[in-house]
Amino acid sequence: MRIILLFVLLTNFLVVNAQQNQRLRDSILKYQFLNPNLAIEYGMDYVELRSGDKPDQEMVNTYSKIGEILLYMELYSSSLDFFNSALRLLNSSRDKSNRENLYSSNNPPWVILNIGNIYFNNRNYKKALEKFEEAKGIFKIEQDLIDKKNGLYTSNINIGLVYGALGEFDKQEEIYYK
Repeated sequence: MRIILLFVLLTNFLVVNAQQNQRLRDSILKYQFLNPNLAIEYGMDYVELRSGDKPDQEMVNTYSKIGEILLYMELYSSSLDFFNSALRLLNSSRDKSNRENLYSSNNPPWVILNIGNIYFNNRNYKKALEKFEEAKGIFKIEQDLIDKKNGLYTSNINIGLVYGALGEFDKQEEIYYK
């Protein structure tokens, strides 16, 4: 009887904890544009709640979303920290032997593209160009055709912006016509 009671209590705890994670994640998504500061508060609650847990895709996506919100708030250093944490969590959650499908359907190319945006906004055009090219290479192997098309288009636009910022307008125009 005690074992059954213990099992029921443990199951209840796990279900409530999973619901709390989902509520916090939903709140981050809800407030990301309405009230970014509140979204960040929910994000920090999520990070605190999940600290010590084994990394999973939800955790990676949440760290990435927090980084994105911080990017929109022009808090570039903090944003970069969260994007890099998302990539570290992603790499630690993956089976290292399964490299062929490393980026497909998990959207790290968007994280890498956003890291490039941070470098671009900080006028580090060389690093920005590297990140945009890296994201473009990953988008080329993306399985989802819509994501692939949008990613390649965005990468090319951003690469063109770098060349424009560097004053290389011929290269910028060439990229835009592709």
